[in-house]
Amino acid sequence: TGLMKTQDGKIWGMADGVLFIFDPVLKEVLRTQRIHEPPSRGGHIWRSAFLVMHSNGYVYGTGGNWLFRIDPRSLEVNMLEENASLLAMDGKGDLYFKRNTELWRYKVSEK
Repeated sequence: TGLMKTQDGKIWGMADGVLFIFDPVLKEVLRTQRIHEPPSRGGHIWRSAFLVMHSNGYVYGTGGNWLFRIDPRSLEVNMLEENASLLAMDGKGDLYFKRNTELWRYKVSEK
């Protein structure tokens, strides 16, 4: 779940807590990185992860009950918020996620 096309034409996605970067021209996975452990019990796998590319150059996502940031060059992951699911970004670059039954906003730095 959580497919995203980047400006260089690569496809980023998540599967069972693993980030993958796919090259549709070569038809191969270029890199993988475990972001979180897969859920121990069943769930709604069809919407378990979300990814967005921010104008600051980082990829932000939710999965495994976390909001996280990924450096696209090194694939270093920083966990930002726990108890986070779903994800959307507005035109100003603010992120919105669900925590329980509440909508939360995460203001992202441009640096």
